[in-house]
Amino acid sequence: MNHSYEQLIAPQLVDTRLKLHLMLQFLNHPQLVTSAGALSERLRENPWAVAEALEQLANNHLLAASIQLGTPFYRLGSDLLYSARLERLLDAFNDPHQRDRIHSLVADADREREYYAMLADQRALGQPIALVA
Repeated sequence: MNHSYEQLIAPQLVDTRLKLHLMLQFLNHPQLVTSAGALSERLRENPWAVAEALEQLANNHLLAASIQLGTPFYRLGSDLLYSARLERLLDAFNDPHQRDRIHSLVADADREREYYAMLADQRALGQPIALVA
């Protein structure tokens, strides 16, 4: 079985710098249970972007979410499919040479995500899809 962290860096998974940063927070602090607001303050990131990224990570089972007093709280997911890959991601990120590669892969995944979003928007508007070679 392939447990490569690179399979996590893809559209809808870890596809932005923010999602990578959030996942590293949870991986470095495996007992962390927190809200989007608290993480936003801690990381000094846009609260709406943090909330959206956490929700997407939870929807894809990288994080687990629970509601407490109407507020979503997040913790590291327990999906065995991802646990070994997440450990490898953390190990790789701690290596300065591999960290640059991870940032490059995340940037590529972000561009791919944006491309698919643009295609979906064009389809929704009924516009022809033009491919550029």
